[in-house]
Amino acid sequence: MKTQIITLESHDDLISVRDRMSWAKTPRILLVWPKYEKILLRQVDLKVLQRHALSLGAQLGLVTRTRRVREDAEALKIPVFESTGQAQRVAWPKPRRKKWLHRPPRNDLREQRDQVPAGEAAWRAHPAVRLGAFIVGVFAVLALVALFIPRAQVRLQPQSKIQSIVLPVTASPSVASVFITGSIPAREKRVIVDGTQSVTVTGEGVIPQSKANGVGIFRNLTQQAVIVPAGTVVRTADAEAVRFVTTSDGELEAGIGKTLELPIEAVEGG
Repeated sequence: MKTQIITLESHDDLISVRDRMSWAKTPRILLVWPKYEKILLRQVDLKVLQRHALSLGAQLGLVTRTRRVREDAEALKIPVFESTGQAQRVAWPKPRRKKWLHRPPRNDLREQRDQVPAGEAAWRAHPAVRLGAFIVGVFAVLALVALFIPRAQVRLQPQSKIQSIVLPVTASPSVASVFITGSIPAREKRVIVDGTQSVTVTGEGVIPQSKANGVGIFRNLTQQAVIVPAGTVVRTADAEAVRFVTTSDGELEAGIGKTLELPIEAVEGG
């Protein structure tokens, strides 16, 4: 009987082996394990491959010396051989097929169908009950969402630092807005302030009515004539000096010791 021999490689897995088996057109499919490479196929994978072979109308066989694979194959009733030659010479055991018991149809199905209540209870069809059930379902979904939404609280403590900068500012009516260069808009505003206030003043004081007058004697200390003009200021030799002015012009004769009398008047009244 024709046999399709498939030699497995280290990179083969369940999916790749199934794909390679799908190309087989023979009644027997023989999977050959390599001697020095490890194939990662479990017992459940062998079961899947066995069913896939049956769906293709073929029988699955293995050629391997790995004890674990042989034990899994024997548990699944998959024939295992020492070599490909032995697999082609020896007759393969026939796979056991499950026999399905044929049961005749029941005659009381119509009666059982009639016994089943046709409609649901009246209270279940009430709009208020359905609305309440819908609202409860919505709240239940929202509660589940609120429970599984991740939450986190982040607290930041930024470090504060005071910085200072000296920026010259220029105000000008031609500037429309504030610029970072220091120009700011300015405008002229004139305000007229007007006000009056009256205070009643009472008190007494001494007001001089006239100025003191007298005669001043001028002495020449030189050999030349000296002119004394009107308005010449003289003062007394006291601690609180009183100033006087001459009211007329005069001329001292030449010579030491010559004198001249001129009328004088006090600068301040009193």
